[in-house]
Amino acid sequence: EKDKNTITAYDLQKKLALLKKTDKENGGFPWLTGVSSGSPNKALLNLDIAYKNFFSNCKRGKKQKGFPKFKSKHKSKKSFYLSERSLRLSEDGKKIKLPVIGYVNLKQPDYIPKDCKIKSCVISETAGRWFVSVMTDLEAPLPSVTIPDNLKEQDILGLDVGIKTLMTLSDGTIYD
Repeated sequence: EKDKNTITAYDLQKKLALLKKTDKENGGFPWLTGVSSGSPNKALLNLDIAYKNFFSNCKRGKKQKGFPKFKSKHKSKKSFYLSERSLRLSEDGKKIKLPVIGYVNLKQPDYIPKDCKIKSCVISETAGRWFVSVMTDLEAPLPSVTIPDNLKEQDILGLDVGIKTLMTLSDGTIYD
């Protein structure tokens, strides 16, 4: 408060890593070594974003400040985040390897393409069942466009629907 400095998520992640190393020797927090580092790090990033939003609302003088509300163990949706380093897809595409848990069967085999890179995943529970939502990096093929014989290329018009203007046409016409 004196220096008007704030602690960022990255500062907290460094402190968490140090805490994990020092307390492993003393037996302080055994749960820290039993989970993937992506989960607590993502939680710290979410906390950082929540506090930045709160303080920016305070500076703007908004009536609704929106102080960060922490997840309740009983009321909130159970979910956790895993980073790319810890995720693997099996050779046959029927299982995904999660850290600590191991291989988990996928309900829809080959749903995740084998040639894509898994970026991250969120594992959540809904109605007593656990689901994996995977974010991948895959180049989508560009759709091929065929022009019908009765149309010429100059007869085709592209349009962009926007916020500032209702519509902008490819020939430069703007509709407010």
